[in-house]
Amino acid sequence: MKSLAAVSVLFLLMLAVILGNSAYINRVVDELAVTLQYANSENETESNTKLQALRTQWEKEKIYIQASVAHKKIDTVSDLITSLLIYKRYGNQEEYEKTAELLRFAFEELRLLEEFSAVNIF
Repeated sequence: MKSLAAVSVLFLLMLAVILGNSAYINRVVDELAVTLQYANSENETESNTKLQALRTQWEKEKIYIQASVAHKKIDTVSDLITSLLIYKRYGNQEEYEKTAELLRFAFEELRLLEEFSAVNIF
């Protein structure tokens, strides 16, 4: 009977970790998406400041995210953020907009990969 209780507690603990991780990644992705949206400001200085904030925020959070997300996805987001900064710096608005859209899709993909579902667990 004790082993059944121990297994039940471990299962509930594992479930709590999975749900907590999913909630954490969703929160982080939402914050990053909002920062990206504000980075599309008409004001050049404000836009650059928001892009730097996006990069700083991502660098801080990716340490924790990479515990459950494939490194390839992490690298993709990092590369897209770097590309945004470069396109903004050199005034390539068309490539900036394309890359911003790719980054939005990458954020959505992170969210879907960490969504709590039977498909993602198994």
